Amino acid sequence: MIHVYYGNGKGKTTAAIGLCARAAGCGFEAVFARFLKSWDCGEVHSLKKLGVLVVDARPEGASFVPDLSEQQFAATSDNCREAFETAASRDKENGVIVLDEVLDAVSAGLLDKQRVLAFLGKAKAEVVITGHTQIPEIFELADYLTHVVSERHPYEKGILARRGIEF
Repeated sequence: MIHVYYGNGKGKTTAAIGLCARAAGCGFEAVFARFLKSWDCGEVHSLKKLGVLVVDARPEGASFVPDLSEQQFAATSDNCREAFETAASRDKENGVIVLDEVLDAVSAGLLDKQRVLAFLGKAKAEVVITGHTQIPEIFELADYLTHVVSERHPYEKGILARRGIEF
């Protein structure tokens, strides 16, 4: 089955982590691939303690894709492709593969949409996809499609992300 959590609200990654932790707790092999995130997060430490393989596709240089130089963009694209291939290579029954922020990596042109679609079309594992961007071809394949909408967020009051809560 394919799960998609998308939108601008808080909770997409948190939901994906919860499902990943649940699966690992039940003895499933779980992979958590992070795209476009480079910061050290509490959830990564927790997942590793549960035996989850965490794969990072860290952006090279700038934090935001529009700020990447041509060289940084190419390196980040290579990182995304490698992380995706590592996660996809662990595809098996009774497994969970989380592709966190993969919708945005595809939308930004850092990861080939056709490769992602080909994988989703044959995946044996439970696959969880997150991101902000709507990609109709991926959405059509989803068994679960959840739109996460923000109605209020502390960032609007100038409160930055807090360790242990938002990361």
